[in-house]
Amino acid sequence: MENLSLKELKAKNADTEIVNEDVKVADVKEDVKDEYVEVDKLGKAVEVESNAELDEAIDKTEIEGWMQTEDAETSDDEKKGGFVPSHEAASRRKKAKALRGELNDTQDENQQLKEKLAAYEAGNAPQVQKQDELAPRPTREQFDFDDDAYDAAVDKWNDQKFDMKLNAHSQTREAKNQQESQQKAQQETFTKNLDSHYDRAQKLIDEGKITDEAFRNSDKIVRQAMENVFPQNGNRQTDALISALNSLGDDSEKVMYQLGVNPAKLHELQTLLSNDPSGLTAMGYLGKLQAGIKTPKAKNSQAPAPGSHVEGEGGNDGKAGALHKQYTNAKTVQERITLKRAARQQKVDTRNW
Repeated sequence: MENLSLKELKAKNADTEIVNEDVKVADVKEDVKDEYVEVDKLGKAVEVESNAELDEAIDKTEIEGWMQTEDAETSDDEKKGGFVPSHEAASRRKKAKALRGELNDTQDENQQLKEKLAAYEAGNAPQVQKQDELAPRPTREQFDFDDDAYDAAVDKWNDQKFDMKLNAHSQTREAKNQQESQQKAQQETFTKNLDSHYDRAQKLIDEGKITDEAFRNSDKIVRQAMENVFPQNGNRQTDALISALNSLGDDSEKVMYQLGVNPAKLHELQTLLSNDPSGLTAMGYLGKLQAGIKTPKAKNSQAPAPGSHVEGEGGNDGKAGALHKQYTNAKTVQERITLKRAARQQKVDTRNW
């Protein structure tokens, strides 16, 4: 076994990290409150203002269950933070590390280094297959003091000793190379899964379904929750969950966002991880959430088409007009969703917005 200093060990193992991912998945259904685009009896969409296509996108956005908070209201958490992952491979990991709401990277790095050092000190380095033991060195007495026979036996014994050392060294090197190759492959898969996760999150942001602020804040909330369960290991555990979910398919980014805006779901995950640190039951739960994230098809409404005049119920026309003006001037889909919900809470008819 090589005697490595802490500094040498850190330099030698800086780019490797093993992620153990055991995954079980089951199906579950999640209730979603939806609102749909209304159409008249002839199947034509109700005429709205010049932003009709964007309004239709809003209605479709609202039907995606992963975006709903527990009270169907926009969470205050959605107004904090920001997430802008890069699409360039060379800088993506660096930017993601800086922007995705990580806690304390130094804690994670120190923890990883301690684990690797402890493994080497405990003799957990690559094991070499045990060789046949070398026979004791021949003695002259064994050959009745026949010098020629004794010298020949000693030469043979020395050859065997050299061959055994050479073979042991070769096996040690082969085992070490194999372990490093496995670690490299696992790390590449791990990194690829994280990149895919944040790339899809960026796509959701580009499509206007959520804001970059809302996603990063949700990501940070989940990481802090994992830190509470696994002190000084929250980032690493969160990345492991993301990678495991991503290996099952798309929508890992929606699951993580859903956890961040739904405290009850996040608490359930924490409880499962506390009761079963192996993560098997937790992955089963996350798999159910992932399987339940589906966007229902829009349904045609049987209600009559509304009039073209914007007015609220209960004599609050002025308030309705002000909200509608803000809605029209909103720059993002997320802002329009928030304004539309606020109007409905005040009993404003938003069907023709």
